Amino acid sequence: MHAKAFTYRDGSAGRAGRVPAVPGCPGGRRVPAPGVAAPVLLLLAALVWLSPAARAAEADAATAGLVVKGVRFTGVTQLPEAKLREVLHTRPGQPFDAEALARDVQAVEALYRQAGYPLAHVAAGFGIDAEGVVTLPINEGRIEKVVVKGAKKTRHHVITRELESRAGQVYRREALADDRRRLYDLGFFESVSMVPSAGSEPGKAVLTVEVKERLTGNVAAAAGYASSAGLVGFVQLSDSNFLGTGQTISVNWQRGSYGTRTFLDDGTYLGGQMRSGLDVGWFSPWLFSRKFSAGLRYFDTGTQQFTYFDQDYEDDTLKFYEWRHGTWLTLARELGHGMTLGFLARRERVDYSLAPPEITAPAGESAAPTRVSSVRLSMARGPMNPFSEMQGIPRTGAYLELGQADANGQRQSYQKLGITSTHYLPLSKKDVLASRVQLGWSFGAVPFSELYGVGGAQTLRSYSWSRFLGTRMLVVNTEWRHQITSGLAATAFLDLGYAWPRGVTLNLGDLRPAVGLGLRVVTPFGPIRLDYAFGRDGGRAHLTTGDRF
Repeated sequence: MHAKAFTYRDGSAGRAGRVPAVPGCPGGRRVPAPGVAAPVLLLLAALVWLSPAARAAEADAATAGLVVKGVRFTGVTQLPEAKLREVLHTRPGQPFDAEALARDVQAVEALYRQAGYPLAHVAAGFGIDAEGVVTLPINEGRIEKVVVKGAKKTRHHVITRELESRAGQVYRREALADDRRRLYDLGFFESVSMVPSAGSEPGKAVLTVEVKERLTGNVAAAAGYASSAGLVGFVQLSDSNFLGTGQTISVNWQRGSYGTRTFLDDGTYLGGQMRSGLDVGWFSPWLFSRKFSAGLRYFDTGTQQFTYFDQDYEDDTLKFYEWRHGTWLTLARELGHGMTLGFLARRERVDYSLAPPEITAPAGESAAPTRVSSVRLSMARGPMNPFSEMQGIPRTGAYLELGQADANGQRQSYQKLGITSTHYLPLSKKDVLASRVQLGWSFGAVPFSELYGVGGAQTLRSYSWSRFLGTRMLVVNTEWRHQITSGLAATAFLDLGYAWPRGVTLNLGDLRPAVGLGLRVVTPFGPIRLDYAFGRDGGRAHLTTGDRF
C-alpha cells in the first residue's frame, strides 16, 4: 500500500522518510547530543531554524517540483469556503510555493479577525501531501465555559439562557455585543460586562459575564381610617425579577368608597358603597426552557384604583365610576431578528352602575353593563416587556383586536387597530431624546367601554385621565432626558394628543398640546415620576411609579 507523506506545521509525518515541514516547523532536524558546548550548539541551531530564509529554503527543497492539485479546508462552519479561497495565492495547477502558503495562512486568519472571530487560526497540520493536495485545518475558536459573577438575586440560568455565546459555541464579537444588549434589555442590571480570557488550550476562551444588579421591585402604599368607613387605602407591589427567576408579578389592592354620591341640604357629603378592588398579574418570558412567554391577569377593580398616588381622575366623568371584572391570557413568541408575535385573549364585564344619576355617557354613547370578549394579535419589535406583553400593546409595533360586546341584549362586533413607534436618540453621555407615537383606529360597533381614552400621565399630561374619548386617537410624546446622577434625572417634554368621538371627522388641528418639566427618581421601592404640565385645561401635576416609555 502506498503511504502518503504530509508536510505538517509541527514537523510530524505519516510515514518514515517524511517530507520536511513548511516554514515554522523543525522538520525532523537532528540536534547534537548534549555536551560541554551543547547550550551554544542548541542556540545556534535554533537561530538557524528560526531564520525565515533558512526555513523557506528547507521547505522549498522538500517540495521542489510539487504541483498543487487541490486546496481543501477542514473545520470551517462560520464563513463560506468561497470567501476563504478568494484570499489564497495557492491555487490548483500552480507549482507549490511554501512562502505563498505562509502568506495564505496569515490572510485567512486576518479574514476571520475582520469578520469578528479573533480566536480563529489555521491549526497545526497545514501543508501539502505527496499527491499535491494542500490542507488548511481551521480552528475557529470556541467558548470553553461561561462564568457568571455579580448576580446575587438573579439565578445564573436566567442570565445564561439569554446568551447566544454558550459553551461549545464559536467565539464571535458580534454575538457578545448582542448578548450584552439582551441582558441590559431585561431591566435587571445597571451594568453588564463580558470579558473573555484564555482557556485550557489555544483556540478556547473562558467567557466571564459580570453584572451589577438594580432594584426591580416597586412598592407603594397608603392607608387611613374613617369612623364611617373603617380602613381605606391601597397597596401596589410589583417585581419584574421575582425571586431572581426573571418572572414578573404585580399585585394591586385598594379599599375605598364607591357609588352614588349623596349631598344633604347643608352640603354635607355622604359616601357611597365601600368596595375593595384587586388586580393580580403574572408573566414569564420563558416556558419549558424556550423563549416562549405567557402571562395571566385577574382583576376586579374600579377606575378609581390608585388615585391616591395619581390624581388624574375627575369624579364628574362617567369613566371615574367604571368597574371591570375579568381575566386576560397572554402568549408571545420571539421570531428572531428582534421581532415578537403576541396573542392576548380577554373576557371582561364592565358596568357603571355606581355612578351618580346626574352623570351620563356622552351623546350617542351607551353606558349599559357590557360583557366584552376579544382576541388581540400583536407584532412587536424590540425586547419583550412584561407589562406591554400583558396588555397586548407593544412599545414598538402593531396590534389588531377582534372583539364582541354584549349589551342591552344585543351582541355586536368591533375591530381595533393600533400602531406604536418608540425611538431613542442619544445626544451625549447624559442626554437622550425619547419619542413615541401612538395611533389607534376602531371599526364597527365599538362599545363605550372600549373607546380610546386620551389624557393623563400615560398619554397627554396636564389633562385628566381619559379626558378625550373616541373611536380614533393620536398621541405624540417627546422628551429630553438628562441624567443628573445615577438615581436622578430631569426631563422637559412636549405632548400632543386627541381622541375623535364617533362620527367626528379626523382633523389634526384638534390635537391638544401640553408642555412641562419633570423628575425621575430611583428609590428603594422603584422609580418614581413627577411631572408638571401646562395645557389648555391649565396646569396639572402627575405623580406616578414605573417607566413611561
